[in-house]
Amino acid sequence: MRPVEILQQVHEAYPYFFVCIPLILFFYSQYRGKFGVSGPFEWPIFGALPFLLSNRHDILRGILTYSRLYNFKTWTVKWIGEPRFFMTCDPRNLEHILKTNFPNYPKGENFRHTLTDLLGNGIFNSDGQQWKDQRHLFANIFSERSFQTTIMNAFIEGGEKLEKILDEAATTGTTLDVFALFNRFTLDSIGKIAFGADIGSLDDANHPFAAAFDEAQVTVDLRFFTPGWRFLAPFLSREQRLKVALNTMNDFCNGLIAERRRCKDLAERRDVLSRAMCMEEPEGTFPYRDNNGALRDIILNFLIAGRDTTAQALSWAILQVASHPAVEEELAGEALSLPTFPPPFEAVEKQLRVARSVTLETLRLFPSVPKDIKLCSKGDTLPDGTYIPSGTTVVYLPYVMGRSKELWGEDAPRFDPQRFITSPNPSPWKFPVFNGAGPRQCLGQRMAIVEACFVLSSIYRKFHLELDPLSQAAPDGCPYQDSLTLPPARGVRVKVRRRK
Repeated sequence: MRPVEILQQVHEAYPYFFVCIPLILFFYSQYRGKFGVSGPFEWPIFGALPFLLSNRHDILRGILTYSRLYNFKTWTVKWIGEPRFFMTCDPRNLEHILKTNFPNYPKGENFRHTLTDLLGNGIFNSDGQQWKDQRHLFANIFSERSFQTTIMNAFIEGGEKLEKILDEAATTGTTLDVFALFNRFTLDSIGKIAFGADIGSLDDANHPFAAAFDEAQVTVDLRFFTPGWRFLAPFLSREQRLKVALNTMNDFCNGLIAERRRCKDLAERRDVLSRAMCMEEPEGTFPYRDNNGALRDIILNFLIAGRDTTAQALSWAILQVASHPAVEEELAGEALSLPTFPPPFEAVEKQLRVARSVTLETLRLFPSVPKDIKLCSKGDTLPDGTYIPSGTTVVYLPYVMGRSKELWGEDAPRFDPQRFITSPNPSPWKFPVFNGAGPRQCLGQRMAIVEACFVLSSIYRKFHLELDPLSQAAPDGCPYQDSLTLPPARGVRVKVRRRK
């Protein structure tokens, strides 16, 4: 064929390139990295950016919608600027990720970098030996003796203040935001338990730390769903507010550290902060003693575990109980049946079966950590057959799992504490609200349940909480605020009535 004829045929076929090239790009974008796994439509270069934008202010709703669409099977999504995510709620996969092949699924550099401003190198944002050392440091405060003394004493002291506030609201007819109140209660409790410090937020409703902490959590969580946030940070108002919030939190932590350094009995104290300051390496060095940054990270990581998670669980429990009068009467009857109040630790843990079932059922539907991310270090195949390429992330979804009919039956979306009376100890992989049962299982699981049971019993033995309808949903219909945890969007406002 002569060159002139070849050029003529190329010229005639030229329009088809405008059809073929987009098709090639489309198929390339849809199958590159997905490995046959279902997921939202992905555009060339931009990926599933429309999915992200349409669920921008309620990412959990989008994740739940697509999980239902794919029958709660593992699915994948990617958008520009972030690694590919594999979303899973299969208990077999969770056990594989969090236990069986645990070393292959660290937090990863992307996760750590995104949260470094807030969590630094604390236990929730570290891997390897650094994580192990802090876990060992934290574990010591959860001894049996601590539950009998320090932990219960902190709950009882805070419970007395909580009861006075509720009693005053009942007298004056004031509407209370119990979500804010629970945050103050849990902040004071964890301050005494972990740091031996009297934070005093139940005495000061406008404690600056709590508002700053909430602001920071929302901002860093949004980073995961903001393509190119690192480049956009100088232009985002929320990132500027984050700096102010971090300064407030750092001042709070530095105050605790300075106060502890002035203690003459530092070596004898058993709280986490004191133990960290006194911790000695084999070579005779003290890694934390003069390191304010490392001590600050310990404080903030412990506070997010001890304040937010339990306060949110209690708030969602109040919301649920308010619409289930029979459950409220059971809680009240159980609390009133105790021979003494405040009860000893053993009674709280073993005799408050209704309070425990309400707590666990609440966490099933409203897990304090609704989603968690792990990096796949080396390519791996999950038990359900999904191949996870190296360098991608796996997200396991306690919030979605609690609504799976395959796991919890046809009534999965319904609040029913009876299910935890009938089956009080479900598999930690089916009910992973405390990070399953692997090496990263929540150290404070026992304390959180005891604290929630104690508070629920303290409230319902004396009071009836009448819910303000505006507390049930934000103006856009989203009942929670997208954050690292799961706070109610507009608090939980109630009228307090004394129980007859």
